[in-house]
Amino acid sequence: MMHKGLYFYVILLCSLLAINQTSGQAINLKAKRMKSLDFGDHKGQLLTGDVSFEQGGSRVFCDRAEYDPLSETLKGAGNVRIVNTDGATVTGMILHYNNRQQQARVEGNVILKDGSLTLKAPWLEYNTQTKVGWYGGGGFIQDKETFLKSRRGRYDPNIKKLFFRGNVILETEDYIIQTDTLIYETSSKTAIFNDYTQINTEEEQIILNEGYYKTEQKQGYFTSGFTYLAKNKRILCADTAFLDEQNKTGTARGRVWLYDSSENWMLYGDKGAYRKELNYAEMFGNALAINTEKDSIWLRADSIITEKDATKSFNMTRGIGSVKMMQGSTRATAEKLTHFERDSNIQLRGKPVIWDSLSRMSGDSIDIFLENNKIRFGSMFPNALIVNKESPNYFSQIQGDSVYYSLDSNQKIDLSWVYRNGKSIYYISENNEVNAAFWVSCANMKFQFVNNKIDRVHFYEKPRGTLYPIDQIPEDKKQLERFIWDEENKPNRNSLKPAFEPQFLIARYPKIKSIRPEPTTKSFFWFLKK
Repeated sequence: MMHKGLYFYVILLCSLLAINQTSGQAINLKAKRMKSLDFGDHKGQLLTGDVSFEQGGSRVFCDRAEYDPLSETLKGAGNVRIVNTDGATVTGMILHYNNRQQQARVEGNVILKDGSLTLKAPWLEYNTQTKVGWYGGGGFIQDKETFLKSRRGRYDPNIKKLFFRGNVILETEDYIIQTDTLIYETSSKTAIFNDYTQINTEEEQIILNEGYYKTEQKQGYFTSGFTYLAKNKRILCADTAFLDEQNKTGTARGRVWLYDSSENWMLYGDKGAYRKELNYAEMFGNALAINTEKDSIWLRADSIITEKDATKSFNMTRGIGSVKMMQGSTRATAEKLTHFERDSNIQLRGKPVIWDSLSRMSGDSIDIFLENNKIRFGSMFPNALIVNKESPNYFSQIQGDSVYYSLDSNQKIDLSWVYRNGKSIYYISENNEVNAAFWVSCANMKFQFVNNKIDRVHFYEKPRGTLYPIDQIPEDKKQLERFIWDEENKPNRNSLKPAFEPQFLIARYPKIKSIRPEPTTKSFFWFLKK
């Protein structure tokens, strides 16, 4: 992301050293013509024609200069040029040099060049004792294909930091950074952000408030709000984020929200882990996944993973630990859930249970198949159980080694096939009043339902059964051995709602195309007028 370009600011230090002076060292002035100059109570020198002097290995040139020996100040004008021994140069129109304070200032169309680096600014100052250099009034830096502009810039070699402030824009081949303050540590090669920052590429945008980025390790840590937006309509929001570009991984913490409109999924959590291009994401802590299509799936779990297979041909979503699911009028719980988008298959494992309005289904494992985002059929195996609530006190029950079931368009059970070791007790109503019960066992059974009530029954392979009047049912025949009705565990919307609202960072700066200079004869001040 930011590994290119920032290193070149280190060169700025070397270039500023072009006007380095030694404290108290006398100035040896040269010129074609010299004459005395009256400063009122004392005399100085007026120099004209090829004025030059050398200090600390740097040569200083100008057309005309006035030197005051009492204050040890020199003012030069016309073709100001400072040449360092390593080839770096500074040019401008006016030079102010204070030998006592060891301060130099170049003004007027200042251009600093050092190899491929060029700095343009209205003025440039440098303290030869502290070695701190700075510019103001709007500066523009170019190093090959890296460009930076800011209102002010400063370098402090004592703490090895570069400071850029005021409408800072940094452009490389890969991205454009827009911020108000950018700090760069030359020793650790770390860019530091302590203000709103916007990073734009062709395919994505990153918005942050504070953080740092290590340019060599290609690692970034961002705090106080982080938003990632991809052109393919993926969004990630978090309080903090850590990016490792070399390993193509990252983590996010605090109000983590991931939205993928292309796959119609939203993920919430306290902590998230993700990979390059967000083809893999995992949420921890209050994890919630919502399919945003009509009749969407809501999934809560201790952790939720979304990923694509190696060929990226289909998506898979997994919920692990304390799984709760809601889809239409259907609710489910389990220890593990896997959703394969390719064939619209949902697998529930670890004490799975499914509820609709009046039914409860369970087994050691449950498979669900969807059509048009609605659960339409599935299977339970082994130890399958279906319970239907006939009235507040009576529950019809079906159990077997495995059960195949289907739901109607309203997602109510309408058919079930029981295979091997089938047992059932179902209640018979007349005029909406339960008046009898039928207990039966056989190898295989088929039940048809209308409005969640058993309507027709088929028994296969040696059925054995007894019909009991409602007041004569033996106690051991009222419930099958697997019977359970734990409606209190049925998930509701409150238990599945998001724990927080996403914290978006909204773009403040209009997205710009480039700050590269136009190939014209315009003054370098053109960018300040934009």
